[in-house]
Amino acid sequence: MSKTEKLTLKFESNSVDHKVSVHTNSRNQELYNLFTRYKDSLSTLLHVELSDKLYDMTFLQTLRNYTIMPSPSFTAEHNLERNWNLFRAGVKPAFKGSGFDTCFIPNYKDYPLVDLEKEFIIFQTEDLRRAFLEEFSGPRVSSYSEIEGLYLGFPPQACKTFRQNVASRVEMVVVDFYGLIFASDLSNLLDNLRWSWSTYPEASKTGAGVYVSNDVLRVRLREEDFIINTPIGQAG
Repeated sequence: MSKTEKLTLKFESNSVDHKVSVHTNSRNQELYNLFTRYKDSLSTLLHVELSDKLYDMTFLQTLRNYTIMPSPSFTAEHNLERNWNLFRAGVKPAFKGSGFDTCFIPNYKDYPLVDLEKEFIIFQTEDLRRAFLEEFSGPRVSSYSEIEGLYLGFPPQACKTFRQNVASRVEMVVVDFYGLIFASDLSNLLDNLRWSWSTYPEASKTGAGVYVSNDVLRVRLREEDFIINTPIGQAG
C-alpha cells in the first residue's frame, strides 16, 4: 500500500486538508492536479503545510493582477533547453553552462567563450566577452555574482539583492521568463517581471511562457497581462 502524507491548504477564508503520495514523481502530479482544482482561488492561498513543513505562498498574492495558471514542473533538461533557445534566438546576451550541458549543446565553442574550469560562459559577441573580462581586471566594485548576473541578462535589481537575500534568508521565488531563469524576492518581484518584459519583448516569440515557482508550486502567467501591468513608457 502506498504511503500518503497530509497536505493542508490555508486560504484567506478557509483551510482544506488533502492526502498526497509520498513518492516524489507521483506527488508532483498529484499536487499539480490539486492546485489545478483550486486554480480560481490560488491568489488567496496563504500557505501550504506538507509533512509538517510550512511553505509561504505570499508570492501568489503579489501576482493578484496576473492570471495564475498551475503548471507541471519541468525537468533540468527542459529548463536547459529553454535557456539555450533564448540565447540562440539572440535575446539573452550570455549563457552559462557546465560540462554536463555540453552534451546538449555541442556547438557552444562556436561562440566567444570564457572557461571557468567546471563551468563556462559564452557570449553573443566578442565585445561582450571582452567587457566581461575587463570587469575583473581591476578592483571589483560589485560582487562577482552581481556582475555575472547582469551579463547573463537578469534584472539589475535581482542581481543587486541576490547575495544579501540569501545571507538574510529572505523569501525568494524562481522566475522563468521565457527561459531567462533568475531568483527574486517578493518586494521586487513585480518590478523584475516588468523590467524583463520591457527589456525582452521579443522573448515572447519563443513561445516558452513565463513561470514563477517556489518549492511546492509552479504557476504560469498569461502573456497578455504583462501589457496591462507594465506602466506606460516601460513597454518595449
